[in-house]
Amino acid sequence: MEPQAAIVVAAWTSFADSVQQQVCNTNSRRIGGSTAGFDGVQDLCSGGLATLTANFFLEKLLATLNKVHIKQFWKQYVSGLGEDVAEAEKLLSSSLQTLCTVVQHQMQLIRQLQQQMWACLGSAAQASSTAALVGLQQQYMRTAGAMLSNAAPCSMTDLLSQYFGAKLTEFSQANNPSGKDDSSDEGDNESDAMDMSRSPRPAVTVMGEAWVQRLRQILMHVRQLGLEGVSEEAYTAVVCQHLQNHLASHTKRVFDSPLLPAAQAYVAAVPLQFLRLLLSQKQGQCSLQQWQSRLDYYVYETVGQLRMTEMFDIVVDYPDSRPAVQDVKDSLAHTNLHRKFVAGFKQAIGERLLHAGAATSDIIEQYVSTIKTLREVDPTAVLLEAVAEDIREYLRSRRDTIRCIVTMLTDDSAGANPEAEGESLFEELKRTVADEGEDSDDEAETDEAALASAESWEPDPVDADPSRSARSRRMHDIISMLVGIYGSKELFITEYRAMLSDKLLSKIDYNCDREIRTLELLKLRFGDANLHNCEVMLKDIADSKRMNSSIRALPTVVTSPVRGRRQDPVSIAPLTSTVTSALFWPPHHQDTLKLPSQIQAMLDTYASKYHDLKAPRKLKWKPALGSVSLTIRVGGDNLDLNVTPLHATIIMHFQEQSSWKASELAKLMELAVPKLRMGAIFWINQGVLTESRGTAGDGVYTRVERLLEGGGNRAAKEAGTSLAPENEPPMASVQDMVRQDMAVYETYIMGMLTNFDAGMPLDRIHNMLKMFVVDPPYDKSADQLAAFLGRLVADERLVMQGDLFRKRSSAQ
Repeated sequence: MEPQAAIVVAAWTSFADSVQQQVCNTNSRRIGGSTAGFDGVQDLCSGGLATLTANFFLEKLLATLNKVHIKQFWKQYVSGLGEDVAEAEKLLSSSLQTLCTVVQHQMQLIRQLQQQMWACLGSAAQASSTAALVGLQQQYMRTAGAMLSNAAPCSMTDLLSQYFGAKLTEFSQANNPSGKDDSSDEGDNESDAMDMSRSPRPAVTVMGEAWVQRLRQILMHVRQLGLEGVSEEAYTAVVCQHLQNHLASHTKRVFDSPLLPAAQAYVAAVPLQFLRLLLSQKQGQCSLQQWQSRLDYYVYETVGQLRMTEMFDIVVDYPDSRPAVQDVKDSLAHTNLHRKFVAGFKQAIGERLLHAGAATSDIIEQYVSTIKTLREVDPTAVLLEAVAEDIREYLRSRRDTIRCIVTMLTDDSAGANPEAEGESLFEELKRTVADEGEDSDDEAETDEAALASAESWEPDPVDADPSRSARSRRMHDIISMLVGIYGSKELFITEYRAMLSDKLLSKIDYNCDREIRTLELLKLRFGDANLHNCEVMLKDIADSKRMNSSIRALPTVVTSPVRGRRQDPVSIAPLTSTVTSALFWPPHHQDTLKLPSQIQAMLDTYASKYHDLKAPRKLKWKPALGSVSLTIRVGGDNLDLNVTPLHATIIMHFQEQSSWKASELAKLMELAVPKLRMGAIFWINQGVLTESRGTAGDGVYTRVERLLEGGGNRAAKEAGTSLAPENEPPMASVQDMVRQDMAVYETYIMGMLTNFDAGMPLDRIHNMLKMFVVDPPYDKSADQLAAFLGRLVADERLVMQGDLFRKRSSAQ
């Protein structure tokens, strides 16, 4: 062996022995004091083995740390898991301190070796070898931390999260004046959260100096072990999860108080004060401010997501849920949750509202509440535009939508209920009319308002429909959005006209004050010309009242058909009539009905007096229209009812005989048997008639001698209330009237399709009708034409293939 090699081998042996001795000192816990230098370092560095020496020393230290000290640390920690929290914390602190002492001693050895080797490599010729020593301590700390995490019985992050979570819970409970945690009942939690609005107290004041020192000591040991990144990940997850659980426990369907102020106060009082203890001094105040910004955003995001899951219920409870609405508005203003809000809310509406089990009136009420709520959340109406289209499209598919809207819009019964004031559509109609009146008086301030609007202008959100301006979205009020579901107001006015006629024809006392008030409001909204027919209808009622008084004042003289013989006069006292102007009223159902002779005599007498008073005019009676007030005595029971002429005629025939065959009674009343049975079912439900089968299988109706127990509406009879049978409205429906209006164009449509065998699409038919039909002028919408063509398809007059309409051939 060469002399130089022998020197290196001897130096390596000496270095290895000295390293082993230092490691043994660490294992035997003889740590502390000064340590001697490492033997053979000078010769090894001179031989060019500086890098090998440093790596060998580092591997030796890490192997000893992993096999002895880290293993002993986890064994000691696991043995103390079954103890109480305080003892487990003490055990964790002492174990970490022992492990840190070992790590610090080994770090001291590394620094000593570095200094010794730097001294040996001081010349410029050997300066390149110093690269092996740069970062030796950082490499040791990274590897030691990885070994500690890998040897853990579970994730190191989970272990630290468990510890930080327990400490944060203790701190939160100590901050809670009532001493209750987040799992306590809802009402107590809400009051406790509001108590957090006082100025935050430092952790030392709340928990004491000893509690703070134990937490900081453990955190310091964790950092010394190179686990600062793991600890940051752990307490970040703990703080966010704790805050989310706290907010969720205080949000449980509480809509009458805002959540954000209490949540922000809680963040300042608990999580931020806790983080102040965990952040190192080098991170300082700047890091705390960053944490405050992060937690503020997290609060807005969490509260926004919690409120979004309850948005449907918030809309249902509006306006009582205004505080929750404000939470949603603030959350959306500070986050980017708009698309998630729209998607979640539309899904909830589709699942809980837009289905066959929901009444149309309930859907409309929810739609109105949605409009009011989303306009508070987003004054630009972009969210409303995105959400409302599904509701509007679904309402268009329901046949009774227009009737429900008109009923709700003209129902002023909420005025008698102070609690419902301002919530009904009738109140909304009055409010919008009043607002329009105020706007017309503010023309002098138009320039100032325009200037203020220009100064506060902001661009539309990226999700906004580019085809509509922000002004057009904000200008549409609730009434306009409801009426505009079908794209025009003609259907609304037609339906209102039909409903008004039903109400007027059912009146006995001619009292139309409420209808007149409603009509005046609608005239201010839709114009006098559109509602002229309705005005004439109300005038007919007033004229009928005066005419009825005049006819009653005329003497009644009835001459018998036998010349010279007088007949007892027929009293018309129970009879009142409504004389209508046929050109201005909606078309009536052409139902025939033969009234009893005594009733027909009253009508003839009334008509004769009218002719005497209004000669040469004559009355043409509509016997199926109107209402009849009856008092029926069955046994010892009385029924006070308000029924249609059909029902009254049926029951009056049972005064003559107690039983009738259906066919005989239908022939007597000049009705179809199914129509008769529809009217008789009402009396069967009242317990006045019974139904049976005759020998020929024909239906037989029999009058009862005592009112049947359990008969329909028995409770109402005992309460003395008046009952009105459910029946078809006397006026034709809007669909029938629209169909009649479109019928005049059927000849043109059939002629066009005869000339175009290949068929024509809807838009082309619509355009050709507008160009060529002038008498009467074609003024219908494409939707109305589509509905009419669909009816022709259903009647097998046309065939629809794809988007083309063709005339049905005989082969088809």
